[in-house]
Amino acid sequence: MVLALLVPTIAAAQANVVGQWSILSNQSPINPIHVALLPTGKILIASGTENDPTHTVNRGAVYDPRTGTFNLQTLDWDAFCNAMSHLSDGRILIVGGTIQYNPFRGSKNTTIFDPATERFVRVQDMARGRWYPSNTTLADGRTMVFAGITDLGNFNNDVEIYDAASGWGAPATAPFVPPLYPWLHLLPNGKIFFSGSTPSSAIFDPATRTWTQNVATTTYGQDRHYGSSVLLPLSPTDGYRARIMVMGGNNPATATAEMIDLGAPTLTWQALPPMSAPRIEMNAVILPTGKILALGGSARDEDSTTASLGADLFDPATRTWSSAGQSTIARLYHSVALLLPDATVWVAGSNPFQGAWEPRMEIYTPAYLFTTNASGQVVPATRPRITTAPARVGYNAAFTVQTPDAADIASAVLIRPGSATHSFDFDQRLLNLTFTTGSGVLNVTSPLNSNVAPPGDYMLFLVNRKGVPSVAAWVQMSPTPNNQPPNGTITNPAADVTISAGQSVTFAGTGTDPDGTVTQYSWVFPGGTPNTSTSATPGAVTFSTPGIYVVSLTVTDNQGAKDPSPPTRTVTVQSPGFTASFSSPPDGAVVFGNQTVGMAVSGNGTAPFTYRFSVDGVQKFTQTTSSTTASTVWNTQEVADGNHTLTLTVTDSIGRSSTANRTVGVQNNQAGAINVALTAPSPGQTVSGTVWVTIWVSGAAGPFSYQLSVGPTIVWTESSANTNVSLPWDTTRTPDGTQTLLVTVRNSIKSGSASVTVNVRNGTQPPPPGLTAAFTSPASGATVSGAVNVGMSASGGTPNYTFVLKIDGAIVLNQSGPGTAAAFSWTTTTGYPNGPHTLTLTVNDGAGASATATRTVTVNNAGGGGGTLTIALTSPSSGQTVSGTTWANIWINSPGTAPYAFTLSAAGATVWSESQSATHVTLPWVTSNTPDGPQTLTVTVRDAAGATGTASVNVIVQNGGGSPPPPLTAAFAAPAAGATVTSPVTITMTASGGAPSYTYALTANGSQIFSQTTTATSTSFTWSPTANGTYNLGLTVTDAGARTATATRTVTVNNGGGAGGTVSLAVTSPSAGQTVSGTTWVSIWITSASTPPFTFTLSAAGATAWSESQSATHVTLPWVTTDTPNGPQTL
Repeated sequence: MVLALLVPTIAAAQANVVGQWSILSNQSPINPIHVALLPTGKILIASGTENDPTHTVNRGAVYDPRTGTFNLQTLDWDAFCNAMSHLSDGRILIVGGTIQYNPFRGSKNTTIFDPATERFVRVQDMARGRWYPSNTTLADGRTMVFAGITDLGNFNNDVEIYDAASGWGAPATAPFVPPLYPWLHLLPNGKIFFSGSTPSSAIFDPATRTWTQNVATTTYGQDRHYGSSVLLPLSPTDGYRARIMVMGGNNPATATAEMIDLGAPTLTWQALPPMSAPRIEMNAVILPTGKILALGGSARDEDSTTASLGADLFDPATRTWSSAGQSTIARLYHSVALLLPDATVWVAGSNPFQGAWEPRMEIYTPAYLFTTNASGQVVPATRPRITTAPARVGYNAAFTVQTPDAADIASAVLIRPGSATHSFDFDQRLLNLTFTTGSGVLNVTSPLNSNVAPPGDYMLFLVNRKGVPSVAAWVQMSPTPNNQPPNGTITNPAADVTISAGQSVTFAGTGTDPDGTVTQYSWVFPGGTPNTSTSATPGAVTFSTPGIYVVSLTVTDNQGAKDPSPPTRTVTVQSPGFTASFSSPPDGAVVFGNQTVGMAVSGNGTAPFTYRFSVDGVQKFTQTTSSTTASTVWNTQEVADGNHTLTLTVTDSIGRSSTANRTVGVQNNQAGAINVALTAPSPGQTVSGTVWVTIWVSGAAGPFSYQLSVGPTIVWTESSANTNVSLPWDTTRTPDGTQTLLVTVRNSIKSGSASVTVNVRNGTQPPPPGLTAAFTSPASGATVSGAVNVGMSASGGTPNYTFVLKIDGAIVLNQSGPGTAAAFSWTTTTGYPNGPHTLTLTVNDGAGASATATRTVTVNNAGGGGGTLTIALTSPSSGQTVSGTTWANIWINSPGTAPYAFTLSAAGATVWSESQSATHVTLPWVTSNTPDGPQTLTVTVRDAAGATGTASVNVIVQNGGGSPPPPLTAAFAAPAAGATVTSPVTITMTASGGAPSYTYALTANGSQIFSQTTTATSTSFTWSPTANGTYNLGLTVTDAGARTATATRTVTVNNGGGAGGTVSLAVTSPSAGQTVSGTTWVSIWITSASTPPFTFTLSAAGATAWSESQSATHVTLPWVTTDTPNGPQTL
């Protein structure tokens, strides 16, 4: 019994007047973010990772209120912020979820939960992802989903409709952008009413898939986000006249409520009396008496100090509120409430901060379950009983309910089980029934049609003349109540299977129907190709990606009923046991005439192997052999000149397969081919270090694109108009042993290639250093304006380097070349509002390695930085000392296009972001996550049309009772001021005060030579100046609060040998005054006796263009002039 698990709280009034709040003795092991009452009486919880970084497993559970036990499950997708609703057969449809956090991205995933087996089964994906969507059951049993954030981060304004038999229909785009988790209600005319949370109401017609906008506007006139909406009880006595009530919401929250009468000649929202307290993050539950329980929430969002602990009870008949007692637990964001079959209300959850949620659960026992005895003591009320009721009922049909209390029954109602999340219940609705009374029996008439009561499970309650409800009996509404549902069976495979990636599973099934025929089969193959089928025997389905997939078969009978518990098979796809590959020709090669194609397998395949070689999908060769290699001669003249795809598929003796692809260029018209000669290194030569590859081209005109590759790895690319080039190959980045070096040359219409096999031997040389990416300017946390030079660098790794720069997630630069530096001129006055912006650098090298770096800077341009929204940040006030959770009060004072994306940032970090349609919001700033001391709080707002605006305020953060941080200072610890030093010299820098971390930026004569961000209060740098003379060292330290401090020091460098050093150089090309472009080769001679190895550095326009070490006294180095501004330059 539930009552055995309750721990009553202290009642502020008698339970027979306001009810009783009780804390359950057991607690929820997972955050109950999304919940649904099942026809078994249990509660489904689907939470995913719960937006908790410490949770790496997606979680769900089934809770049994009768025993207090939880059946925990691991999900194969992140169900966080999905939508759940009931299907007509009792199963739960779950759509959407999360594929990315901060910024949030929605999942396309669709899953069905089967209460009979308590299993989650993946079905067909939606067209686009949805995060924060809403589900609504339509009159024909299909499910409509609307709104959410897509997998690309956009607002999803498409309606999609799901049929359990055939899957998703084509999307229908709404002419407006809905709020997240919109409030949708099925009306008795079959249409859908959109009641919020925005002020303007709309109606959707599923028959025409069209919207009617602006049908009414709320009296409140503001966004009621995280308020609630309820379809008030429907009754046949007034023709099922629909009335919808909305209440609460907004931040700071409102206590107001209002109602719209959908049967009135003119649709208008009318004000109702307010609740006893303002509520945001509230819940609203329909009780069997027809009254509405409003509970939970707070006056300020996610602020437990303003929690609305008292609950209210609304009577639609009198349009008045009364008290429903008081809880002792604050129920805020992610709190939920459901009506249970015993007519009590289960209350759970509250998740005001990431990673912190309320595990305690409560039961609210309404006052109708209490009475007083002759002594005036409060005792449980005597409840009417249902002896028997039909399991299934049709529409506008008579049925009987056996009860010994028939003469005392005042009302009979059907209530659809709830599915709640984010302050709204997608499913709940109450239907009053007409009946006549007999001896021990009620003769009841069911709802008129499925518009009034969409097909599915309902709780049947009988309420006596004292207002006491019975325990519910479950009744399923169906258009074909006498029809028995069909049953599907998967005949092949007979059980769950395990295969390797790339293999196929053959599927077959059958269906039976006890009173009709099976007319439709619907297979879903997650991860398979194909991914669906309507055939009873779909045959082979290929699974290419390792993973665990649940395949399901749903059959439908001749009256439209579906199998309520479809059969499944679990397919476990393992990584393939072996790998197929080509040994020749090389990928990207140019071939002609008869070409030998070499094939091989490696790994754990089981012989014999069947090799199948095809060109552009046309098979050219097949052979079965126990050998791990095979070859064939391909006559390339069978295909036209141009690029062609070679495909190799190898199948082993136990049916596993592996596939390899390769692209080659065919050129049998020798007059149209580029003749390529590779003259150095020579065949069989042993090479090490940096080898210069000599290439000659004939038979074509430049410019040419040259590419060197070893196997699948590109080791050098370059463009040149020259027909004779020498390209560097750093063999230390290629494994020792026999290697084939391939050169491919292309111009705008032709290509050609040549190759040579050599022996790479670098002995015990260490591998190249790991690739790193860094920003050289602007400094982290810097405030910038106008045109800003964004400097980037790469070190380690393997040339060439591809620099990809993103600003606020949008790519602004994609540049490739051998240079280890790149620059971008960022015009901050165009499209970038004042406020913080995130720069992200990704560097990919020639070996496929990747490295990233991020930097946050603040744009501050006079006149608003191009933003078109005028923003006011009215609290906190300038100079205010803040601590704990501080609320930022934000107003949009200029016209914009809702919804708006609000972002709060402080100390270079985003502290809160959310989207709302309101032009006045209050957002929380948890200042304990921001360093103490002076800070700038910035709000950035972007509307749906892309207009932006910012506002900021300077405050002092002071948490933990400590004093503000002391002022930031910077200093040199070494060398001493005025010292004479010899290269190399260690420069030691210190920082004190301020707020860690610290960014140290060191310059010599105005040029930056070092930058580092660290929490340490000291750092050092080894400086190796080559030229003698006086240097002015400058140090700038920037702390986490964007405060800066500087120091200077003058030193004299004396390395001996006189100014300029002792190495004499001659640069013989390019010549003085020459015009250069593309990659220009610089010829350098050392003309004096010197000691190798030598470090050569090329620089132009103040930037290093190339650097390498060699022992030779004559080198040729590449200068990628496209990285240098046009015009006169000194090399």
